[in-house]
Amino acid sequence: MKTLIVCASRYGSTLEIGRWIGERLPWTETDCFAIAYAPSPADYDLVIYRLEGAY
Repeated sequence: MKTLIVCASRYGSTLEIGRWIGERLPWTETDCFAIAYAPSPADYDLVIYRLEGAY
């Protein structure tokens, strides 16, 4: 399953957690991006979008 993880992260902590989550998912096709650099979600089967504390 191709998965996109998108995080809002001012200092990089949330992005680091997003990458950590992606490494632990049971499938291999996982991409993690800061919201400013995220590609279109149209090519993904699952999108995880985290904006808590968004700036």
